[in-house]
Amino acid sequence: MIILIQLLACIAAIVYWKNYKNTPLWIFLPLLVYTALNELLITVFLNLGVKISPREFYNVYSVISFLAYLYWFDKILKLKYWKWIVLVIFLSATLYDLLLGQEVKQLFKVGLISQAIIILSFSVVYFSRLLNEDRVIHYWKIPEFWFILGLLTFYIGFTPLLLITGLDMGIGRVYAISINILNLILYGCYIRGFYVTSK
Repeated sequence: MIILIQLLACIAAIVYWKNYKNTPLWIFLPLLVYTALNELLITVFLNLGVKISPREFYNVYSVISFLAYLYWFDKILKLKYWKWIVLVIFLSATLYDLLLGQEVKQLFKVGLISQAIIILSFSVVYFSRLLNEDRVIHYWKIPEFWFILGLLTFYIGFTPLLLITGLDMGIGRVYAISINILNLILYGCYIRGFYVTSK
């Protein structure tokens, strides 16, 4: 189900490309193409019986996606020197996971938690600024609103799930269902955001 909504988001990104190609939103097209290809590769390898750990793919994805999000937030929030501080924090957390904390075949938990905290913080900053602008009256017409709403919802739901993974609490099924729902919301918001660029 996740791959389907990712492909739909890719299609929306391509269809509405001309409306946002000269804005910071352009970064989402290559990110979504990479996301869908990543998910397809994992699915194909697993179906062919290739012995891989999907988490290795997701670890690389988490770094690449964060760099794309950081670029985008920098463009819309004007982070200035903060972006370098944030980048050092995230890369340090990821390096900790890689060198000291975990095997590559496990999710980079410290890196992902730092990513979640950073994106949630940026989202709060964006919404607090938006509340002080006149255009907040027509918030549903602002593409960035939809993208950030999707990210905010995803990370609010994902962070607690990430914190309890590996605690032998038997939440495998709940985790899978929750991730599917969170991805539906995330990519659904992306699709809505792309649609809004045409208005």
